[in-house]
Amino acid sequence: MNISKETFNFFHAYRNMVNAELYLTAIINSGNVKSQAKQFTKMLRTRIEANINALKTLLPPEAYKVMEEQMLDSEVTLQIQAISDMCAELPKPIRDMVEKYIEGQHKVYKQKVA
Repeated sequence: MNISKETFNFFHAYRNMVNAELYLTAIINSGNVKSQAKQFTKMLRTRIEANINALKTLLPPEAYKVMEEQMLDSEVTLQIQAISDMCAELPKPIRDMVEKYIEGQHKVYKQKVA
């Protein structure tokens, strides 16, 4: 299935909300947040959950199925986030090397699947 640039960008926005929901749940379940802060965090999570559900209705079912099965698996999204976090700590010259490596691997992958 071919996914448009707009759908791909939509995926990024959606994935960030899924990650936010996971992080907010971790905060709530940590046991270190009490009273008003916990209620506020729960409210934020509820708003994000509502947005996620609303966004699901905007996508064609086949596009949503691809996103859900292949792109939004929590293991994948958290792995991508962890890689991003680690890269952010690196000095710019090393980040540039990592970026070039990933671009090269992506180019090879795209040639194989084309």
